[in-house]
Amino acid sequence: MIVDDGGDVGIGGSYGSTKFTVPLGLALEVSGEVYMNGGVGKGVYIQDYIGDVIFTGGFNNEGFLGKYNERWGDIYGESIHYDNLYQGSDISIKENIVPLESALVKILAINAVKYDLKASYYENSDPELIDELISSGKNKVGVIAQELDDILPNLVKFNEEAGIHMVNYVDMIPYLIKAIQEQQVVIDELKSKVNLLEIGK
Repeated sequence: MIVDDGGDVGIGGSYGSTKFTVPLGLALEVSGEVYMNGGVGKGVYIQDYIGDVIFTGGFNNEGFLGKYNERWGDIYGESIHYDNLYQGSDISIKENIVPLESALVKILAINAVKYDLKASYYENSDPELIDELISSGKNKVGVIAQELDDILPNLVKFNEEAGIHMVNYVDMIPYLIKAIQEQQVVIDELKSKVNLLEIGK
């Protein structure tokens, strides 16, 4: 470790232009709690190996997590709060585009349920938050992943780390849209028949 006369600290035999430097190739492992506060108007920044910022906790909605071509992997959390949720859907990134097949029969086969999450689901969470988490896991609504796997397997993923099946609810939306469209065709046909019957009276 090197500490220069200006207070800059370097680990691994060197230091850069910042107050604390860990050279490329070295790992920094911290046990316990870590606090980072840049002060008013400042944030927390993480850069990749070429210096591009891939995470910043900036203020005034200026922060971001990852980039379009430098994405993070799985992110786990109890609650994610957001104002808008966008998924890449531009035609320029798609190929083999075909109309979605009939969806009404599949949607009707899905069993929508109300449930409580088991307390054991939170056994590895912060002990101080257990009661609050268990309470938040009551009166949930959704589907059973194993049942959905028999109907729309492309919406179900098995998480090997957790040992549980997970559901992609966002990608269920196009099936709902298609099902509504199919229902509307039936409704319009019935309306036409009713109108003909009314005219024939």
